[in-house]
Amino acid sequence: HKLYLSEIKGKNEKILFQFAPQVNLDPTRLPELLKKYGRDLSFTAYGTPFFTYKYERPQLVEKRGEVLLEKVEGLLEDMKILLPG
Repeated sequence: HKLYLSEIKGKNEKILFQFAPQVNLDPTRLPELLKKYGRDLSFTAYGTPFFTYKYERPQLVEKRGEVLLEKVEGLLEDMKILLPG
């Protein structure tokens, strides 16, 4: 809730992090987060802002949910730098 995320969904080796319209983040920290993930993470500011993260899906079906959860947890932790103050 602190990050004002309204939706997180994963599909086709991508995870979408959709923000609520009233999002309150520090935009000056955005380049730092994007640099950490390189070309795998992109940010779209028009409309309702969102991040898209591209990841490599494991071949083993049994590992897919685990990997997806690890990626989401890691990104949420790293996104905390965008909180103001």
